[in-house]
Amino acid sequence: MRDDRDDRDGEDGRRNPEKLDERVEELETRVRELRDELGRPPEGPLGLPRPPTPREVLSFTGEYAIPTAIAMLEANVRALKALQQVIRLLDPERSVVSEERDRLQSRAADASRLTLDRLESALEDVETTIREGDLPREDEARSILDDARRINREIRDRVESERREADETRERKRDIDRERSSSDSPDAGLDGGTTIELTDESDADGESADDESAEERAEVDVEAELRSIKDELEGRDERGPEVGKADAEDEADEDARADAESDDGDGDADGGAESSEDDADAE
Repeated sequence: MRDDRDDRDGEDGRRNPEKLDERVEELETRVRELRDELGRPPEGPLGLPRPPTPREVLSFTGEYAIPTAIAMLEANVRALKALQQVIRLLDPERSVVSEERDRLQSRAADASRLTLDRLESALEDVETTIREGDLPREDEARSILDDARRINREIRDRVESERREADETRERKRDIDRERSSSDSPDAGLDGGTTIELTDESDADGESADDESAEERAEVDVEAELRSIKDELEGRDERGPEVGKADAEDEADEDARADAESDDGDGDADGGAESSEDDADAE
């Protein structure tokens, strides 16, 4: 009914220009009042500005404050991520590719571990259902469950071992890269003190003179030793005939003494034999 009345009023307004002007004036007045209300602050009973009500505070917080804070935090997060990417690109010690590979490997390991956990829980549920439902547990079903558990354990052990090996490999690569970067860096040798020897020309001349004198002394000693050996050999050559004669005489004397001793031994042996014969005759 009201819609019909409004339609009729609208038709009457379009037909009657005076009513149309009145409606426009009312609309302008209402807009002006609303503008005035929004322009001046809310007033209290004494005409002073009143504080906002809790409902207004909650409305302002939910409509403006929280969305603004969320937008600012998101902008800060995006800025920090961009800064992190720039640092990774500028840092030669770290590789974005290796980090992405490590992240993918960790995610794959987590997914495989989650799958294994789900499989383990499913096997436990099946076994619990069989045990609680008093179902006939055949040998074939038992063997299937045992095989599934064994395969699950093998897969889990293999995944864990590969993950440990991957972690150890990454640690070794990082250590090698760190050592290589520390050795290649220009400031690598600045931590430990370096000693620079400063020698004066006079000191160098003195040292060279000392070295030359030492070499000359060594040459003199060698020459003196060679000379003494040569003199000794020449002396032996000069004393050679006399020494040969003396040696021959000594050898002759030794032979004579040896013959005399052998003759004495034979005489003693003969005397002993004769005495033994005399004793035998006397008996």
